[in-house]
Amino acid sequence: MIHFSAGFRYKLSPVIQTIASIVAAVSLLSSCTRFEPDVHVDPAQTRMEARAMLGIDMYARGEFLEALDAIRPWAEQGNSSGMVLIAGMYYQGRGVVKDNVNAYMWAELGVIYSKNDEEYTKAINFRDKIILHLTREEIDEGQRRTKNWQSGFGGNGDNQEGRQVDVDF
Repeated sequence: MIHFSAGFRYKLSPVIQTIASIVAAVSLLSSCTRFEPDVHVDPAQTRMEARAMLGIDMYARGEFLEALDAIRPWAEQGNSSGMVLIAGMYYQGRGVVKDNVNAYMWAELGVIYSKNDEEYTKAINFRDKIILHLTREEIDEGQRRTKNWQSGFGGNGDNQEGRQVDVDF
């Protein structure tokens, strides 16, 4: 039942009530302005992060090649977690040929580009685990590769300034 301000009461059929509800909703929606958030969200970054999450899921399912393809762009943008995950793939030979020097490089990059203490701790602990399986020459090569990667890095990662970390024996 609809009540009018003049005090009249009219009983409308269910069809008319539905139509009236739709008209009222359309009228209300057309009078609203579009909500614009104050924070800019980069659609490309959002897609990359979604793809990385898909890559992590693929990794968990044992689809290592596909996981690497999905995670690598995320890591190449300076994401420490992605870097450490790729380091693990090289360390274990999952989706790639086992290569402890590349594993070291990606773990070292994960240390350098970590943006908080948790990422830093995970990356440095994993890097130190890898070091146990490397010769001095392999560590030097890993550091050379790390510096080469950094020199080509466009500075558009999560932690652009990075952390400088050297390994001393």
